[in-house]
Amino acid sequence: MKILLIDTCGASGSIALAGAAPSPAALSLPGRSAAERLVPAIQSLVAGLGLSLAELDAVAVVHGPGSFTGERVGLSAAKGLCHALDLPLVAISRLAVLASLAQPPAGVPHPSQSHRDPGSLTASLAGWGGWVVHALLDAGRGEFYSGLYANGLCLRESLQPRDQLLAEAGREPQQLFVVCEPAVAQSIAELAPQLVAEPTAASALPLALARIQQRAFDDPATIDANYLRRTDAEIFAKSIAVAAPPLSATQPGTPARPPARNARQPASPMTSPPVHLRPAIASDLEAILTLERATDLAPHWPPSVYAAILESAIPQRCLFVAEKDNSLAGFAVGLLHPAASERIAELESVVVSASARRAGIGRALCRAVFDWSRSQGATELILEVRASSSAAIALYAGLGFTLAARRPRYYRDPNDDALLMRLLLEREKGEQPNWPTAESSRDCAAATVPVN
Repeated sequence: MKILLIDTCGASGSIALAGAAPSPAALSLPGRSAAERLVPAIQSLVAGLGLSLAELDAVAVVHGPGSFTGERVGLSAAKGLCHALDLPLVAISRLAVLASLAQPPAGVPHPSQSHRDPGSLTASLAGWGGWVVHALLDAGRGEFYSGLYANGLCLRESLQPRDQLLAEAGREPQQLFVVCEPAVAQSIAELAPQLVAEPTAASALPLALARIQQRAFDDPATIDANYLRRTDAEIFAKSIAVAAPPLSATQPGTPARPPARNARQPASPMTSPPVHLRPAIASDLEAILTLERATDLAPHWPPSVYAAILESAIPQRCLFVAEKDNSLAGFAVGLLHPAASERIAELESVVVSASARRAGIGRALCRAVFDWSRSQGATELILEVRASSSAAIALYAGLGFTLAARRPRYYRDPNDDALLMRLLLEREKGEQPNWPTAESSRDCAAATVPVN
């Protein structure tokens, strides 16, 4: 059986192919380069073994917790492959993989050899010989991603503050703590954790084989990333006030600054060509990829992610495009978080070509995602933006977004903080969304819209 394994959740990513040779073949994806290199790396790995993608039998993906962007990239690529090739999918927790690398005390059988959905388990904390494997990953903000495993079962996966972790450790003496990050090992040195090498895609093979043998497959249409923190959706869902500095003079309730003497003015709607805004279709894919690659700070995703959206293989996502002068001027991607405690949507990406900026196109694309989110029952919209992107922050503030939190050093190449912003989507009485709720974008009506 030929199994492709994908892991892009850590500081670096990797892929592996098992079953085509006596030992798995593997490739690493250095740094946070998975978005650009994942799909070409998969093609190279498969071709290097004299195979084609059509000869694969299954795909296994490590779906978190870890880097939010990495989780999405890896899972989206796996979903796209499974959809296109009609392959079974197995999604595995990174904590379970880490737990499987722990070395138990002499004479004690290893209590973590498989992984199951924590929500379906009723097992007690008693493992083989009374031992429990406790896997920990750094979650930032003084917290840990925590996974408890015993007797081949996942007992719990959660987000834990250090104080809570230490208190619980004192109540359960027979725990094997395993970590793969030196900083985590140092921060809980009193628990004597085992420090192992960072898990790779190949490390997930034993767990993937066990799931495949049990035919415990995941549905590519519904499986989500194992965020644990829910990409801050749970943070936004709580009705708490968060102190925030002023975002921009264009924030609602503050006067707009007068334009500079020689500032470029938005094009007049009376003289500029009309902008055609519509849901994307399959023939837009090449133009979308060209624009995305030409925009340095845009999220760079594998083509399979966009293709899956266009084929309606990812129904919880929308993709809108803006056309001007019969060419692509911009696009926007939205995501619905169905597993959050409330119906929360995310504005994942807004990209406008350099020649079409400051003409209201970005604002119009955002509003299209707003309306789609409302049509899906979302009550609020969230987004992440670079702290240095003053123009984007001003755009979002002008649309009503407010600052909810700040994630230090979240972005790489270049390094930057992430601002987390939210917008309540309260529908006025009698208001109807501008976009229909059809399953496929092919069923949505296009329209020429004002963008000023």
